[in-house]
Amino acid sequence: MLLPYSTYIVLITCCTTLFLKLKSKAKWRQLVSSSCDKVSHVNRKELKSARMFMTVSFMCVVLLLPHSLIFSATIFIRALALSGTNSDLSRVISTFTIFLKISYSSFTIFIYYNMSTKYRLEFQKMLSKFQTSIQLKRDDHK
Repeated sequence: MLLPYSTYIVLITCCTTLFLKLKSKAKWRQLVSSSCDKVSHVNRKELKSARMFMTVSFMCVVLLLPHSLIFSATIFIRALALSGTNSDLSRVISTFTIFLKISYSSFTIFIYYNMSTKYRLEFQKMLSKFQTSIQLKRDDHK
């Protein structure tokens, strides 16, 4: 039972530490660098990557934490167990938390696609290769 919660604590701690470090490095670069254009480009890139990381991490906590909470509640409240009096409620809540987990997995792809140019380029390359292979298979069948 401690493993899921320790994972969330580590995730939140690492996110906070990373965000504060990126912010302090950006300030340090701004003080040390002589070229403002170079700094602004680096700052934008760092802020964009930090924003992407924070968004995915926040989604992880918000969308996956209910599953852990329900699991813990099932341990302490016997009526929510599969053989308990509220087993139907437990199944409905479990289905909802599974939907949240699926949503997290699905939304992450779109967040990376929108926020990361490298991911977008690799995804488009992979998609074009996939389309090419489908086209070749169609041509072979004709």
